[in-house]
Amino acid sequence: MTSKWSSSCPKQKANRIRNNQRRHRAKVKAHISSLESELAESRRQLAFAENRIKALAAEVERLQSEARRGSPSDATTLGYGSSTTASQIISGSRCCQNLGEQRRLDDIPTYEQIAVTDLISMNDIERDPSDIGLSFASRYDSPNLPPQQPGESTTSCTIAYGIIAQQNLKGLGIEDIHQWLHTGYRRALRDGDGCTVVNSLVYSLIDHLSPV
Repeated sequence: MTSKWSSSCPKQKANRIRNNQRRHRAKVKAHISSLESELAESRRQLAFAENRIKALAAEVERLQSEARRGSPSDATTLGYGSSTTASQIISGSRCCQNLGEQRRLDDIPTYEQIAVTDLISMNDIERDPSDIGLSFASRYDSPNLPPQQPGESTTSCTIAYGIIAQQNLKGLGIEDIHQWLHTGYRRALRDGDGCTVVNSLVYSLIDHLSPV
């Protein structure tokens, strides 16, 4: 006599296999959907950052053009917002003087050593990346920096640090930000404009800082 289990066992096994495959496909589909959502959000944030870079670059270009024509310098031209107090501006100026703003480039051992030392030593003002970016760009327009390479797109260090400050929801320290960007620092496109930084590194840092 044939046992009833002889025909039901293979059928149950086949059902289990189909169910497992169905669950696996559903899990893969859900994972792909999640990745697509993250990718769309990252692209949205990147597009926002690119538009912000263009807008800030245009504003910097306008202010620099006015400065070359001999326009009087004011707090706005220096990059301070309307909410910045006079004492904060003076404090920032004193900090820059204390850091040796008048040092000759010939007396600097290496660009990289001084950049790291000065960034870490900024303890007398709030360590806001946008403020540090202004000081950094104005003081490290060094001819020792490599020039922009063919195919590279760059942004002013001042603008880059300002955007990073807005996107820095993780509270990444200024030393870490500098370490992330330092291989992408490039010399100024024009004398007196301050250093620039490769956009691909700026974008990758913004992507790292943005929660997904």
